[in-house]
Amino acid sequence: FNHAHTGEGTKIIKNAGELSELARLFPNRPARVSQYIDGPVFTLNAVVTEKETSCGNISYQITGLSQFTDNPFSTIGNDWALPHKILSEKEREEIRGIAQACGARMKKDGWQGLFGIDLIYDTKNKKIFLLEINARQPASTTCESILQKMSGTDKTIFESHISSLLGLQATSYKLQAIKNGAQILMRKKSNQRIDIKKARAKLESAGFSVIPYENEVLNKELLRIRSDKGIMKSHEKLNSVGEAIASLIS
Repeated sequence: FNHAHTGEGTKIIKNAGELSELARLFPNRPARVSQYIDGPVFTLNAVVTEKETSCGNISYQITGLSQFTDNPFSTIGNDWALPHKILSEKEREEIRGIAQACGARMKKDGWQGLFGIDLIYDTKNKKIFLLEINARQPASTTCESILQKMSGTDKTIFESHISSLLGLQATSYKLQAIKNGAQILMRKKSNQRIDIKKARAKLESAGFSVIPYENEVLNKELLRIRSDKGIMKSHEKLNSVGEAIASLIS
């Protein structure tokens, strides 16, 4: 469990029998237990600079859609349009405040540059909870920076990262805001074979940017697809652009 990635080590325990079976198979395995929270997950990339913590753009974390993965907990992409539709400005500001608090604490430990946070919105209690801090360059940084370059002339999250590492002043510019765009991963599924070259050609003909991967391991990346528009209609539901991507790779 401690070597799992992108949700592969996460399990929902629905009854005592399931827990007993896991305990039988792994009698000496430590596990972290938490209450299950039902709601959308969000990601925010941020940069610890010499003066402050600069926040990027909040994205909705696309997770577990059956068209793209067999694992219901696997992260498969980000949508930068949906947060503006399902979160209020007050909630978005709360998320940025959490990132800045994390950045201030990390700065005390000598951290510089990029990190990311994942958060979950408890739809029942209307609360936002911090899930984890990724003390590294998050995987969504590249796509966010590309979308920022396409959206305006302000700096990208990656440019802020480099500036911080070089000790340059980052307070004289602001990061480019984006309200659209998405990326989604097609992961290798157990019962599906995909002609990667054909799928890539169809997707690129439809106007999407595609990075292919040569992976044979279950749930590893096969295609990384970038859209200039959001692909989610609502939590766990694709919009017409997302459905078009799913159709092109099916």
